[in-house]
This record gives sequence, structure tokens and C-alpha cells, in this order.
Amino acid sequence: MLAAAVGAEVLGIDIAPRAVERAQERAVELGLPARFVVADALALPALGETFGVVIDSGAFHVFDDAQRPAYVAGLAAVTHPGSHLYLLCFSDQTPGEFGPRRVSREELHDAFSGGWGVEAIEPSSFELPPGNPVSEARAWLVTIRRL
Repeated sequence: MLAAAVGAEVLGIDIAPRAVERAQERAVELGLPARFVVADALALPALGETFGVVIDSGAFHVFDDAQRPAYVAGLAAVTHPGSHLYLLCFSDQTPGEFGPRRVSREELHDAFSGGWGVEAIEPSSFELPPGNPVSEARAWLVTIRRL
């Protein structure tokens, strides 16, 4: 929503119809022209669009080792050289076992080694909703450029 608020053309996707419905309702409430569709992040070429900027906030860390290459290939199919990916994922620095799979810096570099340049991996965090055993999880904020 923040990107739409500053005038960017926005397409948000989620595999959960209810999440898409809530995002659309919120965009209407705020008077923002963002679009939202139910789509599978492992089938990005099916969107039939290309993007100069992609924001992944919490998707990468849900994919297993077998799914990650398909996700990265899908990102390559919907971006062009010079496009940027901003990715926020759970960090291997998060203590305990609660939550999704943790991701190391090495895994990020490995996943985006072909046709991508990892420009930065910075410590960040996810604020978690009430009811979780912890209120915040450590994360990586990653800036990646398509070569």
C-alpha cells in the first residue's frame, strides 16, 4: 500500500483469496489504485506482466529447497535487467523454532547466484501478530538486482 500511496503502479498477489479480498478493501478505503489478485508465487509468469520492482515480504522463507529455483526463475520471467527485488525473510539469527524456516545469508546468495546480483543483506525484523510466542522475529532485508 505504501508504494501505491506515493504514486507507484501496484499489483499485489497472494495465494489466499481472503488476504486478497482484505487488501482490496483496504485499498478502496484509502482511495489507492492498487490491484490485487489471487496468484501462486511459484507461477509468476502466469501473471503476464513484467515489473521494475518486486517486493517479497515473507514469501521466500516458505519455499523449500526444491521450490526455490522455480520461484527465482519465475521472478526472472517477470522482471527485466535492472529490475530490483526487495526481499524480507526470516533470518537464521531468529532464536527458537517458532515460525517459518530460517534463511541464512549463504542461502540467499546461492538462490540468487545466476542472473542476479545481491546488493545488500541487512538485519531487520518482522513484527508478529498478537498470540504468537514472541512479538518480533529477526529477518534479513535483501536488495537484489536482476542482471
